[in-house]
Amino acid sequence: MRYAVLFRTHYWTDYLEERYTELKQQMKSGDLFITYDATNSAPPDRPDVVPHSLDSLRHIGLYVPATKALWYCGDYPFYDFFIKKPDYDYYLMIENDVLIKGVDLDAVMAKLHEEQVDVLGAHFAKYSPDAKFQTARVGRSLYKTWQKCFFPTVGLSRAALVSLYASRLKQAEAKARSKDAELPFCESFLGSEAADSGMKYVEMKTVLPVKRYGAGKYFLKDMIDKDIDVGVWHPVLPTDKYLDAVIKHECGVRGADAFIEGSHVWNHLDVLLQSNFMERGEVQKKVHELASRSKHYEHFRSRLAALDSLLAAA
Repeated sequence: MRYAVLFRTHYWTDYLEERYTELKQQMKSGDLFITYDATNSAPPDRPDVVPHSLDSLRHIGLYVPATKALWYCGDYPFYDFFIKKPDYDYYLMIENDVLIKGVDLDAVMAKLHEEQVDVLGAHFAKYSPDAKFQTARVGRSLYKTWQKCFFPTVGLSRAALVSLYASRLKQAEAKARSKDAELPFCESFLGSEAADSGMKYVEMKTVLPVKRYGAGKYFLKDMIDKDIDVGVWHPVLPTDKYLDAVIKHECGVRGADAFIEGSHVWNHLDVLLQSNFMERGEVQKKVHELASRSKHYEHFRSRLAALDSLLAAA
């Protein structure tokens, strides 16, 4: 059994190089590649990079949305990679903010192959009939079973990948005939296709030591490394991106209350300061820089003063 792991990213840093190396150490018989979105930046010049772009995806017959195409159609890199490297029995795609630690990936993939699993994913669940957000609606009429599958880590058998690609090509043809044809969000597409096509799909937690795996709650890579040796987490970020993501998220969700004492931002800063993963002067500068971009900046200047007191006292 041959398997490929696709480490998916659209940029490259020393941090991602470390993550890539850590992943490589957890597999011996599989092949590891960087599947790189080269739409807006050049990929690293190395033999294990398999780049794609919006143009290359159009070239293989896929319909590419006008905005957020590779977020909305997160499955598309699978098909580009498959056309270039079609000889694997199994394909596992891992986004760059998924952390896998202390796992024997050879054993995991062998188990999936032995049990003839078509799709490995997380949080398979039927959508609520009352779901209002767009990704829960577009494409509903195309399927008997309307369900989702969380997308940061997905494994596909060769047969499943070919079937999914064929379905996406049919949807592209429909869009070419009518702009009103529906193109499902990748999570809806994968979950519903797996159910309607009779694919065997399993939850990640049945074959991997999943610890915390969702969206919106960020995890600090250094903190995990300090305390835990084995597990799977999402989303995991290095210190600078962690602070950036927390503040942007909280400003967007909580507005003027983002920096109130006891808020998530306050608590996350406390973690950073106590752990000594970032100098307090660096934290203070970063907080003000990010906060100043928010439309609520004038409202929470006084709260930033309180945070400055916390930072000064640390």
